[in-house]
Amino acid sequence: MDGEEVIDLSPWVKTTTTEDDAQPSKIMLSLMAPLGTHSIVERCRNPDSRCVLIDDSVVWPDIIHEKLRTAWLMKAWRAHASSLSPAPRIVFDLRLPLHDVGDTNEKQSKMVWNRYAWEDERSFLLDWEQVSRAIMVIATGMKMRRQDEIAFEIAYGSGKNSWKQLQKLLSGFGHVSVTKLVKDGEVERTRPVAVRSESSASGMPSVQAVRLTKYMVPLSETHSTT
Repeated sequence: MDGEEVIDLSPWVKTTTTEDDAQPSKIMLSLMAPLGTHSIVERCRNPDSRCVLIDDSVVWPDIIHEKLRTAWLMKAWRAHASSLSPAPRIVFDLRLPLHDVGDTNEKQSKMVWNRYAWEDERSFLLDWEQVSRAIMVIATGMKMRRQDEIAFEIAYGSGKNSWKQLQKLLSGFGHVSVTKLVKDGEVERTRPVAVRSESSASGMPSVQAVRLTKYMVPLSETHSTT
């Protein structure tokens, strides 16, 4: 099973040591960065989970989301973190992998947290609750093994994600800060705005983008409606 296969996460762990190199002073875990690797994304693919947007009884074929199966990856992160020496500062880097946007120097993620899916088109959905649970397990282990003061930092990229709940949970272990880190060339996702004309050649409303999700249905269920 994929979930049992060993994965080396060390390339996505950055450790800062003290001047005498005796103990780490900070550890940064780039939890979502492995999803920038094609082979890892393929292991997470779940085509049967694809959903499309239904708005006012109209199927929007350009707004398709596929839910990635990341439970095995979060399990691997929990195991890897347990092998690290606890540091006084732990950074959870939740920035999403980026890809080029057209022929420009701009970059944008193909992925989006499941709670913000309606703002994006053709995205991979990431389970925020699943990731936040993994963070809490890692933080608990670090706190128990350190047996001293510890601080946490939540780093994120573009988007309107709210980290208040996770910040509140982590605050039970120590000081928690939230930092926005934007990579070179990264652009903010913008909320699509509905643009309709009277009709298209097919007689259906012509839509370039949609502003609000009514509901999502599995892609397979739309076949009978088209």
